[in-house]
Amino acid sequence: MSKNRILTFAAVFILMIVVAFSLAACEGGTNEKEIQLSEVSLRLVVGEEKEVKSLGADCELYVTDQGIASVDGGGKVKALKSGKCELRAKAGDKMKSVLIEVYDAITSKSIKDDDPLFGKAKFFTIAEAIENVQEGGNVFVETGRYGEALTVDKSLSLSADNNVVVNSLRLKSDKRLNVTGISFYNKTYPDAGDATLYVESGAALSVIDSEFFIDRKNDTKDERIGGYCIYVDKNSSFIQIRRCNISNYYYGVFIEGTDGSLNVQENNLTNVTKGIGVNIEKKDTTLPENYNATGEISYNDYNSVEVETEFLFAGAKYEGELDFADYES
Repeated sequence: MSKNRILTFAAVFILMIVVAFSLAACEGGTNEKEIQLSEVSLRLVVGEEKEVKSLGADCELYVTDQGIASVDGGGKVKALKSGKCELRAKAGDKMKSVLIEVYDAITSKSIKDDDPLFGKAKFFTIAEAIENVQEGGNVFVETGRYGEALTVDKSLSLSADNNVVVNSLRLKSDKRLNVTGISFYNKTYPDAGDATLYVESGAALSVIDSEFFIDRKNDTKDERIGGYCIYVDKNSSFIQIRRCNISNYYYGVFIEGTDGSLNVQENNLTNVTKGIGVNIEKKDTTLPENYNATGEISYNDYNSVEVETEFLFAGAKYEGELDFADYES
């Protein structure tokens, strides 16, 4: 074989290798580490835009729910509706994703006055955000000590990143509220008959992964008498209290009579005089009669609690559908 023919074969072989590597890079050979995005997560309010840059690999960008957010060819993400979805970057068979959270309003201590959404969907206080969102809105509260006594007079969701502190909250009658990751902190006890979280008659509440704490190191029982951490008035339609920490109260949770669903589970109660109470006895009836409450009160931990549970019902023995597994008669 001539020298020229050998060189020609060598050149063709090298060219084939280069082409093969090029195809691999375009059709799934891209290493996932080479797919880089300028953001690891996005928290936006409806109408807000944020550019996400794709680095390293030539990626296709798309969102998993185009009703919640959109993305254009330049990587500009626009929030359209409250909810969660993912921004995905795909190169060949490799992919990276970024969580997109969209809210109707955001409260933050770090908002700048020149933010175009300041006063429209972004606010300094939680009360302003609640006032400005529509019924059924979704509000996120960024890290900070807000020290607010909140009144919620519409149905909505209120969530935080577990580094948010408020004083108290009152949910008005017939409204529905979802609370996640909020801390309630006070240096004084609620007045007799009052509560840190007060649920008026007919309302519905879900509170999850939240903290309730009275900062009194040398308290006495006399100082605590009469106040509740969470009090639920009559005829609530739905109550869920899960994975909450309650410390230094006279009464932890007390729920009045209802035909609704009650689920109080996996909470920690510490240094509380009375832990969890439920009263489903119907008054002024000819025969002993109970509300037809359903649900479960179970798997709660009681630490330094004088009376762990109280269950008030009509008749000598309860035979209803509410499973108060924590209660011992």
